Amino acid sequence: MGNRIAPLLAIIFLDHVERMTLTPGILLRKINIDDVFVMGTTEVDVEILFEKLNSFDPNVWFTMERPDNEGYLPFLNTKV
Repeated sequence: MGNRIAPLLAIIFLDHVERMTLTPGILLRKINIDDVFVMGTTEVDVEILFEKLNSFDPNVWFTMERPDNEGYLPFLNTKV
């Protein structure tokens, strides 16, 4: 059984990482536990944020999903 404070510390750390790496081109950022939805003005803005997030700490890495052929992005079992 893990420590009860561990999930809270993880959320605080990831919030810090995201706030330190956010770029001006990000329009929307929504978080649900360990899922993050980011929308930028251009795809380049999102790519820059993704690179910054993955270079912040070598022990923490993010993955990115892209919209499917119909233009939808699966997020929390919904089509966005």
